Amino acid sequence: MYVVGVQDRCPACAFRGFGGNVRRTATYALIATIATAAGIAAQVPRAAAAADSDAATRGEAIGILQGVDTLPWISEARVALVARALRVIHSQFTQLADIQTEYGGAMLLHIADSAYKSIFVSSGAQRPDHVDFNDLPWHAEVRHTGIQALDRLDVKYGVKRATVWDLGNRAAVGLEFARPVNVPVIRAEYERIPQVSYAMSPWGGSAIGVTLFDKGSKLDFVFSAPSPCFASCRKPGYSYITYDTLSRTATMELQVEHQVARPFPPSVARRPDSIPLWDFPSDLTITPYPKLDSLLAGTHADRWWYRSHAVEVLAELLGPAIGPWQVGGRQSLDQFSALKLEAAARRQEVLDALIDRLNDPDPVVARAALNGLRTRSRRHYGNDAASLTQWHRWVRAVRDEPPPLEIRFINVGKGDAVLVRQGAHAALVDAGPVNDSIVDRLRALGVQSLQLFVTTLDQPDRIGSTAAVRSAFPISTFVDNEHARRRTITFGDTRIEIIPPLSRDSASHINRSAVVRITRGPFSALLTGGVAGAELDSLVTRERLGHVNLLNALQHGDTAAVTTPWLARLAPDVVVVSGADMSVVSGAFRRYEMPKRIMASTLWNGDVAAVVNGDGTYSVQSYTGPVR
Repeated sequence: MYVVGVQDRCPACAFRGFGGNVRRTATYALIATIATAAGIAAQVPRAAAAADSDAATRGEAIGILQGVDTLPWISEARVALVARALRVIHSQFTQLADIQTEYGGAMLLHIADSAYKSIFVSSGAQRPDHVDFNDLPWHAEVRHTGIQALDRLDVKYGVKRATVWDLGNRAAVGLEFARPVNVPVIRAEYERIPQVSYAMSPWGGSAIGVTLFDKGSKLDFVFSAPSPCFASCRKPGYSYITYDTLSRTATMELQVEHQVARPFPPSVARRPDSIPLWDFPSDLTITPYPKLDSLLAGTHADRWWYRSHAVEVLAELLGPAIGPWQVGGRQSLDQFSALKLEAAARRQEVLDALIDRLNDPDPVVARAALNGLRTRSRRHYGNDAASLTQWHRWVRAVRDEPPPLEIRFINVGKGDAVLVRQGAHAALVDAGPVNDSIVDRLRALGVQSLQLFVTTLDQPDRIGSTAAVRSAFPISTFVDNEHARRRTITFGDTRIEIIPPLSRDSASHINRSAVVRITRGPFSALLTGGVAGAELDSLVTRERLGHVNLLNALQHGDTAAVTTPWLARLAPDVVVVSGADMSVVSGAFRRYEMPKRIMASTLWNGDVAAVVNGDGTYSVQSYTGPVR
C-alpha cells in the first residue's frame, strides 16, 4: 500500500505499450474524458458546484473505498459513512477541502491487439462524422461490445454506459457502473476474457489524495497534497486525521510538510521522522531507514502508521521486488539494494520481527504483518496462538530452502547485460557497451565475484565493458563466442547452458553468436545473444527448443529480426526489450505483443528481472514495480 508503482501513479504510464507522443496524448485525453464522464460532480471545483457538493463528496467516498475490502460491491451505508466523515473533516480543516481522490465508479479495459478491428464491428461503433480521420482518439457510446463474455459481466455488474475508444492501432472500452463497484476486485473477472489485455481504474487504481484505514468505530484518513507530475508526482505534504464515527468529530493526529528546495529539477528533503505511508524509505535524499536496524526498530514505533510502514517495507525487502518503485535517483536504487541484501542475510531475524507484529494492538499493523508473512510463505496461517506456533515452525523450516533465482536485465542503454544470480552465485551474460557504470551497478547489487561470464557476440553493444568487468571481479569461468563449447554450469538447482554458435566459419557475423538457456524446475529462459530471426529459426530447430517463459527481444527490439516460425515455437510468456530508442521499443512491443504476454523494456522500466522460486513459479519485477 505504501509502494505506489509508476504505472499506478501516472495513468499514461499504464499505457506504456502505446508508445510515442501522439498515443500518449491520446491516452491522457481518454483517461481524462472517462473520469470526467464518470465523476461528473466529483471533478467539478467545489466553489463552482456548491449545489452538487453532496454528489461530489459521494463520488470521493466511492473512490476512497476502492480496494478497502474484498467484496465486489461497495455498500451504500459505507459510502454514506465515509461521505459524512469527509464533510466533517472539510468543515473542521478547510485546508484539506481541495485534496480529493478520483471517482471510483468506472473501469477501463485495454483490448488485446487481436480484437482491435473486430470490436468496432461487433459493437457497431462508428467514427463520428465531425471527427477527422487523423484525429486521435475518437470514441463512440455503444449498447454492447459484441464480446459475449464481456457483455455478460456488464449485465452482472450493472454497467450503465459503455464507450469504445480508438487510439490508433489500439482499442479500449470505458465502463461506468450504476452501483458503486469495487474495481480492484471485479477487474480480475474482466481480465480472464481473452480479448481483454488488462483492466484498470481510469486513474490507475490509486487513491490520489486521500487514503482510508477502517478502525471500526474510528476511521483514519491520510490526506496528501500532490505536487505536479513533472516533479516526479511526489507529494509534498501529509495530514493524518482520525474521525470518530460515534461523536462525529475529526482530530488532526499529525501533519507533515515536505520542503521543496527548488521547483525543477525536483530536489525534495524531509524531516527524518516523516514517513509517508506509501513512500519507500530510500525515495528521497534524507532517509529514515539508513540501515536495517533502524527499520526493525520502526516496527516498535509509537504511531501505528510508522509501525505499519516498517512492517510492509520489511516484507517487501524479503520479496521479489528489485527496486523502490519510485522515481528516484541512483542513490535511491543503491540504498534499496543494500537494504535488500542486508534483509536477505538476516532473513530469520526479519521474519521473527514480522511474527512479533501479528499481535500488534492496532489491527492495520497486525494485518500488514499477516499479509506480509502470507505473501512470502504462500501459507494461510492466522494470528492466534496455534498459528504463531505454525509460523515459528515455518521460519525454522525455510532456513535450508534454496534462495530464489534472479535473471536481471540491467539497463545499459542500447546493449545487453544480464545478471543471473542465485544466493552467493552470480553469472553475467554480456557486459553492454563501453560504460563504467556496469561495474558500479554490479557492486551496488552486492556482486563480489562471478562464477561465469559469457560474451555471446563480439559486438560493441555486448562486449564494450568486458575489460572493465574482468578487471573488477574475480571470474571463475570466462567464455566468449569464439571459444564457446556446449557446457552446463549449475547454481544449486539452476542450470545455465551455453549453446555454441551455429557456425564459426559463417560469412554472417551474427551466425557466430552463442546463446544461453537457463532453467529451474519447469521454468526456462532463453538469452538469444546477437542472433537474428532466420538464424534463430535454424538454432531452434537444431536444439529442438520449445516453449520458454522468458525471452529477450532479438537485436534490441528490431522488428526485422522477428520471424513467425521461431516466435510461434518458443511462444514466450515474457519478452524483455533491451533498447534505448523509443520508436524501436514501441515497434517491438507491437510486434511481440499478444494477449496475456508480458512485455517489458529497460528503456521504460529500468532494470527488469524475472524472480523464480524453487517450484518454477515466477514474477516479473522492475524498478517501477511488478510488470503486468
